[in-house]
Amino acid sequence: MYLLASAENIRELWIIPAMALFGILALCWENWPKRRPPTLCWRCGTLARREGGDYVCPNCGWTFEKDGRFRIPVRTSPISACRLRRYCAADFDTCVDIYRLNEPGRFPTGAQYIEEFSGELRDGRTLFVVCEVDGIVRGCGGIARIRERPDLVSLTYRMVHPSYHGKGFGTVMLLGRLSLLPTDGGATWIPCMATVDASAPFYARFGFSGRKFSDEAGSEFWNYFSCLNDADVERCRGSLADADVTNHCFGETVPLREQLVAKWTEVEPGKPEAS
Repeated sequence: MYLLASAENIRELWIIPAMALFGILALCWENWPKRRPPTLCWRCGTLARREGGDYVCPNCGWTFEKDGRFRIPVRTSPISACRLRRYCAADFDTCVDIYRLNEPGRFPTGAQYIEEFSGELRDGRTLFVVCEVDGIVRGCGGIARIRERPDLVSLTYRMVHPSYHGKGFGTVMLLGRLSLLPTDGGATWIPCMATVDASAPFYARFGFSGRKFSDEAGSEFWNYFSCLNDADVERCRGSLADADVTNHCFGETVPLREQLVAKWTEVEPGKPEAS
């Protein structure tokens, strides 16, 4: 018996292999190693590589999904022209006032947190950057590398005067600090921070992800991290230059400091360890 098919039916038969080929290409693109760089394990801090659809930590065996890849979002507040420079002792009162104006909501309220921030400003172990608008400090933030793990970058106390929220200065403070990381060829940086619910969506737009914890006083924080390389650092610098942001901190050395050990309790436990 012979099966006769019209020319129209034969053309329709090409849909099946075409769809199969498209599915294979999409799967390869999704799991292409260059698009999924090593990322920090949320549980033990070891760099984990993507295996199949998830990341698997070689140290503790924990399996997790999000890669935390840094990105500069297209839809964000336009970056405002301003001036970045290194913090000095004369900025102390202004920075503390900005902290107080952001509590509660952007920062936890309480004397102990003000003391912690004041101590960070005074001890000099963290490089603090301030943002000036018309010669007046309107924001600040700290950056340091962790001595025990030099690829781990601590971002602390990003704050902007409430009158300047939503005008791109938060983006300036984030990109300005990341742009100080050295580009020495092939480096992978893991910026990390603790942030509250109000600021979590801002960092999520830049590719940060993490877990929620509470400290001994009961305040809740998101322990966020991301992963970026030399090209990402160059993009941070380029974005600031395009917005006419003057960065007088460029060339400053990001200091090494000891890792702070916080007694935090996980609020929303993650996945169980892989067997």
